Amino acid sequence: MKGLIGSGTLIFIVSSLCLFTSCNYVPKKMTPELSYAVHDTHLKNLPSPFVPLSEEEKLTPWGIEYQIGKGFAKKLDLYRAITAFERSAILAPEDHPRKLETDYQILFSYYLGKRYKEIDQLVTTSPLATCNSSFPAFVDLLVILFDTQMHLDQEEKACQILELIEKHDQSTYQTLLLSSHLREANLEKLKEFGFLGLEHYDEMAKSPKLAGILSAILPGTGYLYVGQLQTAITGFLLNALFILATITFFKRRFIALGILFLSFEIGWYGGGIYGASGQAVYYNQRVYEEVVTPIMNQNGYFPIHQLRHAF
Repeated sequence: MKGLIGSGTLIFIVSSLCLFTSCNYVPKKMTPELSYAVHDTHLKNLPSPFVPLSEEEKLTPWGIEYQIGKGFAKKLDLYRAITAFERSAILAPEDHPRKLETDYQILFSYYLGKRYKEIDQLVTTSPLATCNSSFPAFVDLLVILFDTQMHLDQEEKACQILELIEKHDQSTYQTLLLSSHLREANLEKLKEFGFLGLEHYDEMAKSPKLAGILSAILPGTGYLYVGQLQTAITGFLLNALFILATITFFKRRFIALGILFLSFEIGWYGGGIYGASGQAVYYNQRVYEEVVTPIMNQNGYFPIHQLRHAF
């Protein structure tokens, strides 16, 4: 009876430890989150792609709303700008040439607000989807649509738009191609591109393979390799506890419990190898973000930096 009580107690303790210290899933591929920084003054200094309203247009109901929208937009009060532009679109005659321009102003406001789903929905219902190079903001429109599809993980559509950009603006195409490789952390493509801005990353990056090997040799050392001391100690102690429990149960001829704890140990041992490798990827992702984000902002590699016009 004492042996069974002791066994039950040990099972409870080990199960509790597993519950609170088990490894989290970490993807094997880097998915960096890179954020751009654009100063308000930069956007305010960009010219409008459209000719100003005539004095007659300014006095129309839709023209008044349009001017109000532009006023809010220049202050980057995007919610009120979109509302005014939408009212302008409603009030303007159906065949009015300025309606396409108004749709673009709404789309551009959505873009600055990072409302990518709304952009996608707007394009499907607007003539913007069929406009050509005669449209004054055509290349800017393509850049916005490319960036939108990238954020929505619609890579096939993004590639199609990028091909259109290549036909109309080689410089923008090359920058966006580099931008997409940087955002996807495609190190092989960046090397092919001749990008030399990752020296610091190469120096600091950890090897996921080595992290896994170290944990296979001695549980916990893979986590220590990536700088996670507490996880390394926990991993080592839990593996030691499982092994000790397994040996103890087999020596006392508690075969079923021995097999059970052996299965626990195999699972935890394999999970430690996988987890250490994944944590190396996660570590590399953080390093990559710290290295690449300032490079992209300083050199204007984000799509928003390629826009030549604003409100």
